[in-house]
Amino acid sequence: MKNTLLKSGMVLAVVTMANTAFAGSVVPVSEPGTFALLTGAIAVMALLHRNKRK
Repeated sequence: MKNTLLKSGMVLAVVTMANTAFAGSVVPVSEPGTFALLTGAIAVMALLHRNKRK
């Protein structure tokens, strides 16, 4: 169960980062929504990384 949740979280993070990278190339990163998405993706990745270490 936990493993599946971790995998879905990673997929979501990758998709979010891909979307953010695409949006960043079209829309300026200074736009609040894009910045929030990027920050969210980084936060998710950091959380996943921290959980994996335990």
